[in-house]
Amino acid sequence: MDNTLPEIMFAALIRKTLKELKNDPERNTRKIIDLLSVFVKHGPANDFLTAVTTTLKDSSSPYFELIRNLTINVKTDSLYAFGMNVGYHGFLTGSGMIKKKREEDNTDIPWIMFMRSDPLRYPQSLSLSDKIITQGKESGIFVYHISLQHFSYTFTGILKKHSDCAFIISMDAKDITEDAVSAFAVIPALMINVRHGAKSAEALLRLHRAGILCSVSANTSCSDLSSLLHGYEAYSPVFLIIDSQNKDSGEELYKEICRYRKDGSFSIIPWCFPFDDMNICEYLCGHRRLYRISEQGILKNCRSELPTADLNTVELEKAIQLIQCCSSSIS
Repeated sequence: MDNTLPEIMFAALIRKTLKELKNDPERNTRKIIDLLSVFVKHGPANDFLTAVTTTLKDSSSPYFELIRNLTINVKTDSLYAFGMNVGYHGFLTGSGMIKKKREEDNTDIPWIMFMRSDPLRYPQSLSLSDKIITQGKESGIFVYHISLQHFSYTFTGILKKHSDCAFIISMDAKDITEDAVSAFAVIPALMINVRHGAKSAEALLRLHRAGILCSVSANTSCSDLSSLLHGYEAYSPVFLIIDSQNKDSGEELYKEICRYRKDGSFSIIPWCFPFDDMNICEYLCGHRRLYRISEQGILKNCRSELPTADLNTVELEKAIQLIQCCSSSIS
């Protein structure tokens, strides 16, 4: 993407913000929240900012520890690139493209795309991922959450190619080897999401040593949420991503996660998939539709198995239109 004046100004703002956060996390975190609150006036995003602002009135709030950990554990260039690609390309430029498309033909493009890639079992998923990301950017999607099975240098090459995108890569701890970490370390706009397991804490420490932004994810219940947050605090992931998909108690779990965020008792931000992602989609794009893509290139709505579209034969935007049309017919 060409550097425009708004992009240059946004970039300067992020660099200034990161510098100030390193110098005085407490004072400048409050300034950032106050600035964001000017632009976010309603909806779940505003509720979240209000909760954080209230928590930050306490100088011993764990959220200050979260900011300190970020400035210590993550390379400044990585924070800058991730902030630019999510904030400017995703939230500003991308959402503008998505809203325009919605006004033109009522197509509900999401702000984020969920994908799976398995280079070992499905080698074709690599070239397919490259094609999907290219098509996604043309529609305004600049944030990709990719569930990766088996590390591949070719996969990291694809991420490098799309340097204007932000990537969240979910992996098993066993696949986060020193070689994998070294390859990921040169991709700035990246967050590695470690799946909860026996060696996930060790993987988080390995990522910190390389200065890589990281989070952890788990399938859990309301009763286990507190113990997970407490257990991972020492390893400083930014988010604990809880998958409430296909759970009868999903909405109750989301409410519990909102309560923990409001209380601000931990230096980790609990995040609930798909509810938090749908809330952002509604705020940025005017709808709540999210999509997932299998290793074989099959597109589905995140909350249903049918209908589907094959991205091996249909371009991404057309596939979204087909699913949207079929879903409306079924309902």
